[in-house]
Amino acid sequence: MDKINTKPLDTLETHFYKPLDLALDRAPNTRHCKEYSDTMFLRTGVGRIVQAAKSGREWVQLVQALGVICVSVGNFFEAIKSKRRLRLLEEIDSDVRSQANAYVCQHDKNPLAQFPELEAFEIYASDGHSHGCSAHEEPILEKKRAINHIFS
Repeated sequence: MDKINTKPLDTLETHFYKPLDLALDRAPNTRHCKEYSDTMFLRTGVGRIVQAAKSGREWVQLVQALGVICVSVGNFFEAIKSKRRLRLLEEIDSDVRSQANAYVCQHDKNPLAQFPELEAFEIYASDGHSHGCSAHEEPILEKKRAINHIFS
């Protein structure tokens, strides 16, 4: 009888999401959601930022067509409005930031250590993009506004 390998695959995706997954395991604001799990919510949020789709709707339709996720446009956008999930994102952000700081200190890989004037600061790399507002965007003070995404 062959043994079933239960060890997680060692893939780029596994390494990329490891800090996020560790933080999610420790976060108090998690909840079991059958249709759109907290794990999927976090991963799709990251995926939305790192992809070049012009709108959230386009992005959801693209990943649905590729079979990457099974979430509706409605679930994707409703989840973004959730106060609980906002608290979860704040917890995850804090935890991942702490993991990054600990890694830098533990591995002595701080390329900015040579600059003593930066010792009091935590410095992170970020990337972002903006795109025009969608057709269904609600005006704020009678004006539709561009959407901005930042990934750090």
